[in-house]
Order: sequence, then structure tokens, then C-alpha cells
Amino acid sequence: MVYKVTWSPSALADLRDAVHYIRRDNPQAARRFGEKLVQKAESLATLPQRGRVSAKFGDPDLREVFLGPYRIAYRIRPAPPEVEIARIWHGAQDEDNLNL
Repeated sequence: MVYKVTWSPSALADLRDAVHYIRRDNPQAARRFGEKLVQKAESLATLPQRGRVSAKFGDPDLREVFLGPYRIAYRIRPAPPEVEIARIWHGAQDEDNLNL
């Protein structure tokens, strides 16, 4: 089964912020890394269960996958089959202040 991947407004803002942060030092690397983040998130369409459930957030429907130091949090919705990208953040950031 192929799931539709959707992005929350917060996740889109997170992606933009990550690319802008990297762009300060290396514009080409920022573009490439942004594309990799999108590819990683979009790849969840074919096997969304591969991410781990994060007990820290207390939401059994919230999973996460990693790309380098970045974490991509998402939810799987069964009907219609959908993966919602909830947030993206650097592992060094304070995740306690994230609204998931």
C-alpha cells in the first residue's frame, strides 16, 4: 500500500529554517541537504512503519526517522492511508518546546 505524504505547516517551516541555517555557510550544501530531507520524508509513503515510536512524546501514533542529526517526526493515518510529516528538527535543539 502506498500512503499519501502530507506536510504540516510547522514541518514546512522547519524545513525552510534548516535550509536557511545551513545556507549561511554553504548554499549548495543547504540545497542538497534540503532535498535529502524531503526525499527521506517522502520515502515514508512506501514503508511508514519503519520509523520508531518515540516514548518521550507520549503519543503512540508519533514516529520518527533520522537523517544525520535531523529528526523527522510523523504520524500514520489509516483512512485514507496518509503519512503526515509533523516536525523536523536538529537533535541538538530543545525538543521539549516542540508542538507535536
